[in-house]
Amino acid sequence: MHHTKQKAFYTKEFKKSPMAEYIKLVITRKFKEREAVSVVSKFELGTITIGRASDNDVSARLSIISRKHGTITYENKTLSYEDHSRNGTVVNGKMKHKEKVKISQGSTLLVDYKGEQLKIDVLKVKTGWFG
Repeated sequence: MHHTKQKAFYTKEFKKSPMAEYIKLVITRKFKEREAVSVVSKFELGTITIGRASDNDVSARLSIISRKHGTITYENKTLSYEDHSRNGTVVNGKMKHKEKVKISQGSTLLVDYKGEQLKIDVLKVKTGWFG
């Protein structure tokens, strides 16, 4: 019997000039006892949507993730995360629910419940020529 491996999650990366402003994320998805799957994705600074629905920039097929779970936004030289979910997101170790909080390079977003987990680490933020 042949099994096709289902993608753990999808990301919509951007491909622009190396001088463009961007954010690089490490996205890790874990489902029950299965090994975690990680990818590094680069996104243009602006708004990055996260959720279970396929039209999100980061789409994770986990029951603990809301269809429109949250957004990472870069505006006015500030990076922030806003939770839109039913159950909340742990941001840098603190539970946030329906809140907007500042984040930065090194921040961690985590949704973890009963063996399912989505973890997003902000690896790098590049703004202007020297970001």
